[in-house]
Amino acid sequence: MGKTNVWPSVSADFSGTLKDYTKAPDAETYFADLIDSECVVNLSWQIFAGAGVAAASNRTAFIQGDHNVWNVVAGLDANASDETPFIFTRNLNITMEDLRNENVDLRSRLSKRINPFGRNLVVVIRKGGAMDIRKARQLSRKSILGDAVFNDLTNRHATILKAKGMP
Repeated sequence: MGKTNVWPSVSADFSGTLKDYTKAPDAETYFADLIDSECVVNLSWQIFAGAGVAAASNRTAFIQGDHNVWNVVAGLDANASDETPFIFTRNLNITMEDLRNENVDLRSRLSKRINPFGRNLVVVIRKGGAMDIRKARQLSRKSILGDAVFNDLTNRHATILKAKGMP
């Protein structure tokens, strides 16, 4: 959205320090660093909560887990399409293999036990800043990936940083 690139690339530098987020253990690590960097105005712990997931009161509580509804795709190519999924609600329990596999039914990856939204819907934030809300019946590879590609040539370093507590 015209601001500093904040997606966690292989050599992210939004905080002024190069860091390889593809090696981060979880989504909380990335989000805590993003808040600490102050490169996004008014970003707070409450942004990561919702629909049955309480907000953290501080970094320590957030890092411990159970206060984040978002997974992150780290290691996107700098020239990846703006439609590339960057953040999505943790109830869509997908792997990188799912993003590479053109035959996977993503509806089967919705977890009914996971807040927010269970098997009802998924929220996706794209690299370009757009947000999509997809009901389960609308969920398809095209609706999640748009024209994004994940293979040995494009977004080859990408990895999914899951919210703590996710399989």
